[in-house]
Amino acid sequence: MAGIRKRQNNPAPGIDYSELHIPDDSHLGTGKYTLSLQPNALVNQEVINGIIINIPIFQMSININPGPKEVPVLLGRADGSDPISQKSFSLPQNIGLAGTHRFEAMFESWEIKALTMNGMNLPIKAKPGTINFWVDPVKNPKIFQEGINYKFGPFDLCGDRCFVVFEGKILSLIKNQSTKREIRLFSKELETDPTMRHMITITWSNKELNLYFDGERITHLNTSDFNGNQ
Repeated sequence: MAGIRKRQNNPAPGIDYSELHIPDDSHLGTGKYTLSLQPNALVNQEVINGIIINIPIFQMSININPGPKEVPVLLGRADGSDPISQKSFSLPQNIGLAGTHRFEAMFESWEIKALTMNGMNLPIKAKPGTINFWVDPVKNPKIFQEGINYKFGPFDLCGDRCFVVFEGKILSLIKNQSTKREIRLFSKELETDPTMRHMITITWSNKELNLYFDGERITHLNTSDFNGNQ
């Protein structure tokens, strides 16, 4: 087992050095990417972009935007494909722009797990959103019957793909279904009329997620409970 450690001095404006550390080169999707900023680099409130690329197998970026106080992080392969994992983190509201700052992004099995600033974990910033759709017994024959499964989605939540899944009368909300990062966020058996249409509505923000069935809220979750910290 051989590791990878790549350090770049002054790779971009505002950055003192960047360093990529992958403990095992047979598992490129697990490691840590560090950006150490130059003194007072955030004072002008300009975006600072740190990126490391090894075509075609790996690329990662940390984009520090002190204006809206957010830090998007992307991880994937450098072959023209979409990022495998992407998350946006929030900077502290009372951040001191002067001085030096150090950002470290931890990733595991091609999933961004955390971003720290000066050793402090930063919260993930979810873009608020709403989706709604109809479950129709004409378009979705035999839905709600035991042994019949339907999947609706995906929709993006904190950089992860989520699906609404019906397994008979059991409604589930599943993140990253059919991957090693699959997590079942919620399951509930519903009382339904299989001859009628039913509406599913999901709303989410940086703080919470709500799931409604025919206008009735059937679950409420704190976004921080499942926003990638597993």
